[in-house]
Amino acid sequence: MPGREQADVEELEPALFVFGPSCVSQCDPSNYNAFRLTATVTPAQMRTATSVTDVTGGRSAAVAPSATPARNEAFDRANEYYTLEDLRFATQPPMTTYAIRVAASLESE
Repeated sequence: MPGREQADVEELEPALFVFGPSCVSQCDPSNYNAFRLTATVTPAQMRTATSVTDVTGGRSAAVAPSATPARNEAFDRANEYYTLEDLRFATQPPMTTYAIRVAASLESE
């Protein structure tokens, strides 16, 4: 038994969690519907880690992002909020259901 109380504090980097999207059913298409991360991630990292599958009516079809870069790359900086459009996916069509996966290997900056 030590002669005094032990009180060591080890500072760790914050964990990276992904929350969202903010709306998951019957969403208003004109509302901002972003994923929220607990730390900043570059758009390139988020694009690599995110996959989208159209699961409407029991089908399973991968949705591919556009290969075309954003119009203004100056806005392509690390962020804590991302929409599918930010990740170069086309706007989700009405009456469809998407399954969105963010890989566990995603790391913050």
